[in-house]
Amino acid sequence: MSDECMLLGPVYTPLTGIDFTKRLPCGDFEKMRKSLTVFFMIRRLWLEAMGQEEQELPLLNLSLQVTKGDVLNLNNSDLIACAVISENDVVKRFLVIDTHQLILVEPDNAPGRLGYGIVQYVAPLQCVDARPDKDNNRNLLVTIEKSGSSNVSFRAKFQFEDHIRCFAAKTRLKQGRESLQKLKGFKLSHVLDMPDRVADEPMLGSSRVAPVGLKADHAAAP
Repeated sequence: MSDECMLLGPVYTPLTGIDFTKRLPCGDFEKMRKSLTVFFMIRRLWLEAMGQEEQELPLLNLSLQVTKGDVLNLNNSDLIACAVISENDVVKRFLVIDTHQLILVEPDNAPGRLGYGIVQYVAPLQCVDARPDKDNNRNLLVTIEKSGSSNVSFRAKFQFEDHIRCFAAKTRLKQGRESLQKLKGFKLSHVLDMPDRVADEPMLGSSRVAPVGLKADHAAAP
């Protein structure tokens, strides 16, 4: 009862700013999302009652995720240089779009580390919204929501050297999100016992960056 949202009447629309978990679904997408949430809760209860371990979830292999402070081998990765402009700071970063993550790195200046970078910020690709700036075709307005929530965790302007690089970054982000959505849909169809809905596992087009097993000091996020 400490949450004032619980004292309100039934709310449907996300325009109220109330988190999805505390209101009724709005539209077909949110209804499907709510139904899947209930299904997975019942599925977890059934597995616990049967004494079985979860074999299908999470849909993504979390062991492959990059974390802040990782040192990455960027020699075979597609990098786009940009300036990350936030309310209080402007920093130079390299944008890397991995199979399921947006990664901002800075070069590792340590001796013998040419071609390596230190992760300064990372976010799930599915939570990234990138829109062109109407006032400057070199800019992308990037908003990142917290996973499973509508609350914004990161908002900044990515400024590129020219409009071509800006368009390339926007296209890669869009293609990465679409590929990730197809992959998760493929795996979800197997969890729901509907393997015939998708013929073949989709191939992810984004490049995979390789952590080299080294940890750098955690620097401040951009």
